[in-house]
Amino acid sequence: MLPASGRALKLELAGATEQASVPGNGDTPSTPAIASRAYGTGRALLFGFDLVASVQAEPAWRGMLDRALAWLTPEAGNGELTPGTSVLFSINVTNRSKAVEVEVKFTLPGDAAPIESRPQALVAEGKLTWLFPLAPDARQELDVLFAAPTQAGVYDLTTVVSTIKSGLAKHYGNPLAQPLQVSGAVQILADASTGLSALNLSAAGDNKARSDALAWLQTAQSTFTAAQYEAAIHALVQAIEALRLIQGADTQAIRTGIDRALQESEWRWVRAQPQP
Repeated sequence: MLPASGRALKLELAGATEQASVPGNGDTPSTPAIASRAYGTGRALLFGFDLVASVQAEPAWRGMLDRALAWLTPEAGNGELTPGTSVLFSINVTNRSKAVEVEVKFTLPGDAAPIESRPQALVAEGKLTWLFPLAPDARQELDVLFAAPTQAGVYDLTTVVSTIKSGLAKHYGNPLAQPLQVSGAVQILADASTGLSALNLSAAGDNKARSDALAWLQTAQSTFTAAQYEAAIHALVQAIEALRLIQGADTQAIRTGIDRALQESEWRWVRAQPQP
């Protein structure tokens, strides 16, 4: 049990999963303190107290916060990444033989940028290198957090494991390659428009809402292509509002696509701002 700071919120869950609770007192039952839920293609966490003050007052919260952020971070290879998304990639090395010195090299794809690695890796020319001893039957986990490439495409995440003997590296097996798909807003919005047009709608109100959403999606595509990201964000928000008015069909998949395009638009808008 960790002490929390601030006044606890009285959370009532509707579909979320309780991860931690505030103990009850006498006849007062316990209430959720932390809740999790799927959000689009990702995950969300809600903290019902002052998380910042809690971390500052109790160092043990920092480890929990690190684990929470890692859980929220998209994993490489899930096929739902957009340019610039933070990606967590984990490498597990297990020694099934005698004690050995191990070298692991991980090559970042395209113009991906490293953010953090655990344990700390040596970073040079787009590669991360770890060097560590591994006892028999021991296991070492390596994590790297990086920003996905800035352009859409299919990339390879390449890992090379070597053993070190007398200062010489000998590759262990073949390089390991895992595909990383990065989808861009232009294609995502084209797919969303196609899916929206294909919906079987009968109510007049639904058809009008669809027409409005399609018009906003077209505006979003043109403004995004013209690097007018603020206008694209506005158009995407309006498209989402129009989608909410459609009652006669499930628009979840379309909404998820628009959310991903919105994520890239926001990221590109931030990048376009003058740097101090």
